[in-house]
Amino acid sequence: MTLDSPTFRNTWTGAYLDGHWYFINCLWASRHVTYRTNDPLKAMYESDDFYFLTNPEDHIYQHFPIEARFQLLRRPISLDEFVNLPLLRSPFFKNRLVFPQKFKAVLETHNGLAKVKIRTTSLTIFDAILEKSDGGYSAADLQDRVLVCIEPDEATFTIRPPVHGEYFLHLYVKRDEHSHKLDCASSFKINCPVVNNPGKSFPVVPYIGPTPAMHRFGLMVEGPVVHAFDPDDNFIPVTLQMQRQVKFAASLQRHDGEKHALVDMNKHWFLQQKTDNEATFAVRCPKIGYYVFSLFAAEAEDPSGYLPCVYRCLIESKRDWHKMPPFPMASQHWPNYKIHQPLVGHLKVDTWELFKISLQAAIDVAVVTPEDTWCHLEETENMSLHALTLGTWEGVVPTGKTSGRMLVCAKYVAGSNYEPLFEFKLK
Repeated sequence: MTLDSPTFRNTWTGAYLDGHWYFINCLWASRHVTYRTNDPLKAMYESDDFYFLTNPEDHIYQHFPIEARFQLLRRPISLDEFVNLPLLRSPFFKNRLVFPQKFKAVLETHNGLAKVKIRTTSLTIFDAILEKSDGGYSAADLQDRVLVCIEPDEATFTIRPPVHGEYFLHLYVKRDEHSHKLDCASSFKINCPVVNNPGKSFPVVPYIGPTPAMHRFGLMVEGPVVHAFDPDDNFIPVTLQMQRQVKFAASLQRHDGEKHALVDMNKHWFLQQKTDNEATFAVRCPKIGYYVFSLFAAEAEDPSGYLPCVYRCLIESKRDWHKMPPFPMASQHWPNYKIHQPLVGHLKVDTWELFKISLQAAIDVAVVTPEDTWCHLEETENMSLHALTLGTWEGVVPTGKTSGRMLVCAKYVAGSNYEPLFEFKLK
């Protein structure tokens, strides 16, 4: 293979400093336009210092000298090897990114999927753009064909092309949490000879995994960011650990592949419980498809009411589970509590149900039927949970003969109003 066209010609300089060889490419390092405008005085420029004193091992991904000895590598590579290297740009090296395995410039799909993994030294924000090489699909058309999953030390990009053919994948990295700019770090060509399940797409979200806000609020979620839901396991557990008190909320959305949209699920499909240093969630997915479970948080004293997203996980349910019972629905007011019974959100009318709830600092807990009958539970014992003493309230309650909402409410201060904790549906 030869490159005879003058289009790709460039020049650079080698420098020997402190016992090591480096490269200097003044043309690529010099300032370039980052924001274009008709007024040259308002255009934005920046230089790229990566191309001053570049290591030969990084330099070879974009520069191939005519003479092999000027690669300055212990084992020079051939032109064929150079052409098969993935295209890595300066942001890849400046953000200290590493491939955990060797990738070629062209990726082949297997069972209709292609994957790229990148290791990071800290939580790094990525994005990806997929394009059809013949222009048949725009990047906007293919948003739901790339899934970006980010973890503290790794990012995974999963690509599911809608039709066979050739594609270009561009991976972008964010400079820092507060930057609005994404820099292209790497590019690949993807060859997709066969498509499996062409109608199956991914939820369109910025990415799956923790966000920088999670660390800012002193939060942590352990475990994978992608789950497969199996009813034999009853639910998907998610545990949020807290270093200090914050206020937070949660949502569950189902991906509607036909409408290319996320649809909010009723809160009966996840159960939330909280103590001083952790919040636990049990998530159920009743229908086939992808679900996105998201957590939002803010400082406890923040008056703005704005809760940024701190975490997203992806759940795939591979079939419909028609007999799966929903959970009771918790209110937005989250005291420290634990519900023991009942754990089913839909109850029958004209029967008796045992209610048992552990709750901090309540002076009374009552169950309110659709007929506005108040049944007060009795405080039976105290339980210790993570160095927190919770009073346990218990009682057997008649559900009444009327369908509708049944509420569990608590009072914390004498003379104050009762606050709702949980909602059940009577049928």
